[in-house]
Amino acid sequence: MGSTRPPPRGNRPSQPAPSGLLLDPDEPAFVLRASDLCAPETVIAWARMAQRFDVPAARIRAAEKCAREMERWRAKQRNPK
Repeated sequence: MGSTRPPPRGNRPSQPAPSGLLLDPDEPAFVLRASDLCAPETVIAWARMAQRFDVPAARIRAAEKCAREMERWRAKQRNPK
């Protein structure tokens, strides 16, 4: 009969996050959705802070793009055609 205990930390396979990044199963994460009222502003604030921490420019641009897409999605939900 097999063990039901999980493998030791560090030996577990990483799982893809919605963004495509790999997360350690034990790594805490927080997901923002476009339907969260403060999500676009929060993502933009993260992008501004990330610049001070030398986060790669491509990742910052991706966050800014995501914030714009969140705003467009929300506008579409308010005004469906």
